[in-house]
Amino acid sequence: MLRVSLGLQLGGAIGNLTDRLRFGEVTDFVQLGFWPVFNLADASIVIGVTMLVALFLVSGDPKSQKGGGKTARVETESVETVEITFGDGRRSQEEPKEKDAD
Repeated sequence: MLRVSLGLQLGGAIGNLTDRLRFGEVTDFVQLGFWPVFNLADASIVIGVTMLVALFLVSGDPKSQKGGGKTARVETESVETVEITFGDGRRSQEEPKEKDAD
């Protein structure tokens, strides 16, 4: 949905820029009577921005999303306890594992 939103915004901006460069002005041709006159590029930009705002309102804080993070395992030589904090606030404590002598 993010890609569609950004694509609509970019497409509308490119459309208006193309009209401005080719004709020196942007032609508005859609008139609904109660609404100001607009064109398809303007509508595309407005729909894209509306989708983007809705996406951010629905998704909330990206750090609180479950399952969205990646896990990395780090091996250390220390003997201290390692504390891991996950994106959803859970915490885990792991005791270091002893390495096998080669």
